[in-house]
Amino acid sequence: MPTLYVMIGMPASGKSHWRRQYLDATVISPDNVLEEKWGYDWSPVHVAQAWATCYEALGRAIVNEMFSADQDAEYVWDAGMTVPQDRSAVLGIAKGAGWRVIAVYVNTPYEVCVERNEERPRHRRVPLKTMKNRWMRLTPPQPGEKWDDTIYVEHGEDE
Repeated sequence: MPTLYVMIGMPASGKSHWRRQYLDATVISPDNVLEEKWGYDWSPVHVAQAWATCYEALGRAIVNEMFSADQDAEYVWDAGMTVPQDRSAVLGIAKGAGWRVIAVYVNTPYEVCVERNEERPRHRRVPLKTMKNRWMRLTPPQPGEKWDDTIYVEHGEDE
């Protein structure tokens, strides 16, 4: 059965870095869509379109995998997904299609995320107010979310 890895963590926590290091999977990422289509312009319209594009990509992947002989396909949803409400649609869609869904929780201290964020190119930096809001809401994977497995990553390294 296909597998979807769902990255969970703060901006600049090391989600994408860990994914590139450990997963050889097809990436579905609103950040990638924003960068490719609009040069990382975070206008509300572009953000909404980037997320819609990612949901469409997940739907296409599910349909494609239904007709594929390769049942070991792997995909990764690379976005912050800091709270269960953010994750519920992606988790529900993939689980409803019979996919295995694995949470990858990147647990990096707030101060480290802020420092890494400041090191990013200016156009990729997340505003400090947004960082604070996400940190206050960050929720690790919960048992009620029905993950098939959870991978815990500390500071962008396997635990």
